[in-house]
Amino acid sequence: MDEPQIAGLSWQKKIVFALIPIVAFLALMETALRVAIPTRNVRTLCFHPIMGQLYCASATGSIMYDIPVSTNSDGLIDKEYPVKRTPGTARIAVLGDSMTAGEATPMGLRFHELWEKRIPNRLGREIEFLNFGTRIFGTWESLQMFHLRAAKYKPDLTVLNLYWGNDIGDNVRSLIKGKANPLLEEYPNPTLWKEIVLARKKINKWLWNNISLYQFFRHHY
Repeated sequence: MDEPQIAGLSWQKKIVFALIPIVAFLALMETALRVAIPTRNVRTLCFHPIMGQLYCASATGSIMYDIPVSTNSDGLIDKEYPVKRTPGTARIAVLGDSMTAGEATPMGLRFHELWEKRIPNRLGREIEFLNFGTRIFGTWESLQMFHLRAAKYKPDLTVLNLYWGNDIGDNVRSLIKGKANPLLEEYPNPTLWKEIVLARKKINKWLWNNISLYQFFRHHY
C-alpha cells in the first residue's frame, strides 16, 4: 500500500521527503561540532574590487596569533573617527602594510596608538593618528588607500611606512598584473565579474563566521 502512495506524490513532495534526512543529518553534525569544537576566529578580511583584500568594517576577531583585532566602521584597525574634523585638532594619516596595521600587536600598543598618546603631550596640542595600514599592501595599494579612504578625512600630514623586505616587489607585481594604477588616477568601476567575486567572498565569510560545519570542512580542506 505504501509504494503506490509514494508513487502518486508530486515531484515537489518527493524532493522534500528526500531532503528531510539530509537536513536532519547536517543539523545533527552542526550541533555536535558546536559542542565538541570551539568556534574558530571570526573572519575580519573582506574583498575590495580595486585594492584586493581589506579589513571588514565593524568586525571583531583575530588574524594572527589569536591577538584580538577590532575594526571601526571604515574598516580600519583603529578606534572610530568622525570624517568631519574637530576644530583645533591636527590629523595624521598613517599608511603601510601589516606592520603598520598591527595585526599581531595588542590593542593600545600599535605604534600609531603610542604616537597618539605621547606626541600631543610633547607638542601641547591634540593630534589624531588614523591607521590605514593593511596587510599585503605595497606603496602601490597604500596610495590607492589614500585616495579611496584616507583623503576624505582631510589629514594635515601623511606618514608612509615602507617595508624594504617586500614593498618594492609588491609594486612590481601590481604593475605586471595591470592593476589599477594610482599614479595615473585609475579607479575604474568594478566589473560584473568582480561584483560576483565580491558576493561569493561575502557568502564565504558569513558561512565561516556562523556555520561550524563549514569551518570544520574548510579548515581541514
